[in-house]
Amino acid sequence: MRTIKTIFLLATLAAAPAVAGTEGIAISVGSRHYGNVLPCNGAKEYNESNPGLGFRTRRFESLEFEAGVFRNSLDVKSTYGSLTWLPYRSEYLELGLMAGVASGYCSNSSGRVGTGALVLNIWTTKHVGVQFLGIPLIKKITPGVVALRVLVKL
Repeated sequence: MRTIKTIFLLATLAAAPAVAGTEGIAISVGSRHYGNVLPCNGAKEYNESNPGLGFRTRRFESLEFEAGVFRNSLDVKSTYGSLTWLPYRSEYLELGLMAGVASGYCSNSSGRVGTGALVLNIWTTKHVGVQFLGIPLIKKITPGVVALRVLVKL
């Protein structure tokens, strides 16, 4: 029953009309890892070149959905979905939190992992900006990560 409720909630949110002019793409560029947590796939270091492409849409004034693909830090193709809450917005800055799930990781038997991140969007023009994602270090589980993406409003 809980799964049905979750699916219903997500479908309801996704069906809400988009806020005008807020669709866009996110181009994943790279990441930097910190902390002494080694990759779970036996590699000696993380892949920090993470090309990818995602589609973003804002459904409410401060709520965005995103889905896409990228080359993850284990050097594996990942698909992802996320929900971003951006309660603070000014003309050039947005600050908030992101929660999502991605494939291609070895955190559990399904290969999917959920995570949260601090989000900072800096708009250099009305249509182009950069996004910094900060994922906190969880000792003995996952390294801290700072990721960089380019945002383009359509």
